[in-house]
Amino acid sequence: GEGSVGLYTKVSQYISWVQSVTKTNFNQLQCARKSVCREYFKDFRSPVQVQKLSPSCRTTLLRGDTPTGCGGTLIDYRHVLTSAQCVSCTKAPTHVSIHDNVVKVQEVVRHPEFQEDPLENDIALITLEKYLSHELNDRTVLPACLWNQPTLDTSEVFVAATDPNADSYQRLIISSKLIDDQFCGKDQLCSENSVDVIPGVCQYEPGGHVSNYVSTPTQGFIPFIYGVNSEGFECGGKYGTFVATKVEPHFSWIEAVVLNKSEVCHFDLGNLIGRLRNCVDNFKDRFYFGTKKNKLKTTFRVNETRTIKSKQLLTSRRKFHVVSVEDRKKTRKHHGLKGQGKGHLRRQKMQKKCNQ
Repeated sequence: GEGSVGLYTKVSQYISWVQSVTKTNFNQLQCARKSVCREYFKDFRSPVQVQKLSPSCRTTLLRGDTPTGCGGTLIDYRHVLTSAQCVSCTKAPTHVSIHDNVVKVQEVVRHPEFQEDPLENDIALITLEKYLSHELNDRTVLPACLWNQPTLDTSEVFVAATDPNADSYQRLIISSKLIDDQFCGKDQLCSENSVDVIPGVCQYEPGGHVSNYVSTPTQGFIPFIYGVNSEGFECGGKYGTFVATKVEPHFSWIEAVVLNKSEVCHFDLGNLIGRLRNCVDNFKDRFYFGTKKNKLKTTFRVNETRTIKSKQLLTSRRKFHVVSVEDRKKTRKHHGLKGQGKGHLRRQKMQKKCNQ
C-alpha cells in the first residue's frame, strides 16, 4: 500500500554467474543486436552508420603497414587534411591509404601555431609523394570541398568514426548535433549525440572530418568539410561532446601550403576581371597563370587593359595560382634558358637553320 518500501537485489554483480549458467553474452552491444524488439523497429535509423557513399574522400594514416588510429580527408589529388596531433613524432604517418591505393607520404606540415595545452590550431597537411590519377580514381575517390564561410548552413553534421569491434578497419559516420559549449574555443566546432547511443558501438576517429553532404546531379554526394576531429573518444552514450578544429579560420593557411604561394586567385565567370585585379593589386610586375602542372595559359599586366579569355583560365575546377615573372626568369636561368618564353627558343632554332 501507500508508503510501503520495496527491496530489490542488484543484478549487475551477478552478470558473470548468469552468463555462465545461460551460456549467453549480456554485453550491451550484443544484446542490442539480437534484441527481440528490433523486428518492431525496422525503419529506425541509427545515428551511427557505415559510410557507403562513393566516391569517398576519407583516408587512413599508416605507419608502415599499421594504421595509426588517425584518419584524414583528401582535399585535392595530392594533399590530405588531418589533425596536428595525428602527425606527432610517435604517430607520424609514412603512408596514406585511400580506397585501394596506398601512397607514400612526402611531407607533413603542422600548423605553425599548434599547441596541445590548451588545444589550439590542431590542424595539419600531408603531401603525398605522387598525384592520384584522376581518370582511374574519380569513381571511387574524389577530393572534398572545404567550407570557407564563417557560419554553417546546418545544425546537423556527420562526424568520422570507426568500428572498434570490426575485424578490419571499418569506417563509420555519426549523425551529430552542433552545440554551443562553454569549453569550445572560437576556432572549434562542438557537437554531441542527439540520441542515446549504445556504449562501445563506435570509436571517434582523430584527424577525420566533420562534414555534411550536398547532392549533385552529375557527381553524386559532394562532402563539405567543416572541421577536423580533435577531441572525443567513445561515441556511445548521450551528451558526450566531440570537439573539432574549424576549417574556415585556417583556409588561407591551407591554400598557402597546398599551392606553396603567398597569394591565391579564385576565378568566377560572373566577376572574373574584377576578382583578378583584386588578386594582383599587391604586385607590380607581370604574372602568368597556370594549373598544378604549371602550363602557361596567359599573361596579364596590372597597368594595361587587356581582354582575358575566361576559356583559357577556367579550364579546370581547380584553383589557379599566381607566380611572378621574376621567379619565372630565375627558373629559366637555372635550366640555362634565356629570354621571356618559347618564342625566344623558336627564334634561336630559326637562326641556326639560317646559318647552316
